[in-house]
Amino acid sequence: MLKNLVLVCALGTMGLAITGCTDPINAWQDPIVEYPQVHVDAYSMQQRIRVQKPIATRFGAGQLQVDVPIRNLTDDDLTIDYVYYFMDSKGIQIGEPETAFLRVQRKGIGQIEIKSLSAAAADFRVEIKDAK
Repeated sequence: MLKNLVLVCALGTMGLAITGCTDPINAWQDPIVEYPQVHVDAYSMQQRIRVQKPIATRFGAGQLQVDVPIRNLTDDDLTIDYVYYFMDSKGIQIGEPETAFLRVQRKGIGQIEIKSLSAAAADFRVEIKDAK
């Protein structure tokens, strides 16, 4: 009797596992509701620089220009790479991400300057990285 009960339970569990494999798998939701406009890719970079609030203005036919002041806290010249892209008013990325670099003198202040090609740009993201 006990063997039959174990067999029925085992077959039932296998049946659940088999049918469960065909169901869609839910994606985990991102806990970050609003992504930061400027972020770094490593804690070590976070310790070496400080950024000021980005300054966004319109120019030309309504394109977006963003300036991000950066201060080098180290005693060495610092070369950083940064990747940036623009989004429309719905948060959809416009075009491909662009990569550029900036050199900031020791204890100096530099500025990232990015410009959209489209007037549809409503927001932006910049990721600051160590130069390769």
